[in-house]
Amino acid sequence: MHDIRRHPDGSIDCDFYRASAHALRAHALRAQAVRKVSLRGAASIGAAALAIAALVVMPAHVNALASAIRRVLEAALEIG
Repeated sequence: MHDIRRHPDGSIDCDFYRASAHALRAHALRAQAVRKVSLRGAASIGAAALAIAALVVMPAHVNALASAIRRVLEAALEIG
């Protein structure tokens, strides 16, 4: 067990423990903020990667669909 910090008159040094608790709490809040920002950054990077992938894949599908529609229309015009 650790010794309790006391004033010379024998009373407990509450200011020492209050300052220690304040420093510990401030450190915990800073660490939490860093984790939160890191998670937010990772989520943003993930969302950007998905958006880029969608932009890369979509034109291929759109072009294939447009080509299919064009072939169907050309075939209809040849028949008609």
